[in-house]
Amino acid sequence: MKIRAFYTRNGDLKYISHLNTIDLLQRAVFSTNKKIDFTKGFNPRPKMSFSNPLPLGVSSDFEVFDVDIIDEVVISDFIRKMNDYLPDEIQIIKAYNADTSPSISKIINYSIYEFTIYSNIELENLNLDIEELVISRERKTKKGSPREFVRENIASNVKIISGFEKIEDGKYQIVAQLENSVNKIVNPVNFIIGLFSKYNIKISTDDTDIHKKEMK
Repeated sequence: MKIRAFYTRNGDLKYISHLNTIDLLQRAVFSTNKKIDFTKGFNPRPKMSFSNPLPLGVSSDFEVFDVDIIDEVVISDFIRKMNDYLPDEIQIIKAYNADTSPSISKIINYSIYEFTIYSNIELENLNLDIEELVISRERKTKKGSPREFVRENIASNVKIISGFEKIEDGKYQIVAQLENSVNKIVNPVNFIIGLFSKYNIKISTDDTDIHKKEMK
């Protein structure tokens, strides 16, 4: 039985790595005392797959993983036992039998992020025209080679839903849809850095909270 589970990652646990998140969720699955299917070969691992990694420091209401379990599972019991093991900052919010569902990579194309910016600079009158939005991202190189960075226009991979909206004095918000597919992943940190650079906004990413609202 393949279970698809959706979970949160908030609070201080937004600073743990993707690998540590995987390890925590694997241990939580083991705590349910259900027989888990493993991969074959010399180094068998639990059959689990995950949505694309969330950058460090980014919180989320909507992450997802699949796990193959040999035993029959009552979904409500699975959720309860997982959440009993997991810390409050990472909780399962829903799950279902995904035996006939396509893979995670085939059901997710975009992520919707909420960016909360703390600044004394007046931002609400900026016209967010992103026909061009250039970011700098690191390109993978061979081990031991110098780090390489490339610049690219991600405007076609981004849709601004709202912003800059003034929430209160010194606090603004942007909601944006960023591509998160097998073809292209737009890193939300690179996006907001590129946006600040485009409009010559002198704000550090340390003054910005990034939160994923959903994936679709």
